[in-house]
Amino acid sequence: MFFGSSYIIMIPSVRDIDRNRFMIKTAKECDFKQSHTAKGAFVIMRSDIVPGALFPDYELTDHAAKRRKLSELQGQNPMVLVLSRGGFCPKDRRQAELLVQLHRELEVGYCRLVTISTDNITLTNEYRTGVGAHWPFLSDAGRIVQKDLDIAEYTDPANNPMIPHVIVLEPGLVIYKIYNGYWFFGRPTLEDLRQDLRAVTQKCRPDWDITTGEMKAAWKEGRKELFYPYGKSYAQTLGEQD
Repeated sequence: MFFGSSYIIMIPSVRDIDRNRFMIKTAKECDFKQSHTAKGAFVIMRSDIVPGALFPDYELTDHAAKRRKLSELQGQNPMVLVLSRGGFCPKDRRQAELLVQLHRELEVGYCRLVTISTDNITLTNEYRTGVGAHWPFLSDAGRIVQKDLDIAEYTDPANNPMIPHVIVLEPGLVIYKIYNGYWFFGRPTLEDLRQDLRAVTQKCRPDWDITTGEMKAAWKEGRKELFYPYGKSYAQTLGEQD
């Protein structure tokens, strides 16, 4: 349409656009496997990896070329497990830098933190050192976890990483919550993790509230197995720390 020598460009409305060309298929239409987080959001992952289920006890090589099992790293503690793209990803590096702050709280809160990426051992060590981390980083260069959990990031065939997730685990590798971190703001904030670990700790620590009459009586009776470190010596717990 034009008036005199001046043109008016008519932009079609959204209703005039062929919606089929822009439609994003739902997870059901794409036949994705779905599981639910504790908040009810969808997570694309192997269908049996859900809150309340046991997380696989993977054995991988750590940043120091030592074989480690998740159950051994966790011990009897709550644990935050980070499934990472790797050190090449700026989002993952920023996430790890933030977790450096939280790790100091996890140490005094008797919780564990582990990162798994598809980097090889050399890159895994560089990733850990580069962000100033002091918790175990495990290398899954063979894509064992990626394939087993069905979380290959197919949108990045060049690097072939895992779709990043954060999994909060109760003792015994019991899944408490799953976060899908494909988008950075899908990942838990430090406060999200604090709240999760508060809930998990309250569930798993019999001495969460030592003000009760029952706990005071148990202490007087010498039932030290109900109080941290639950039948172990503090020297033994120090030996379990990484």
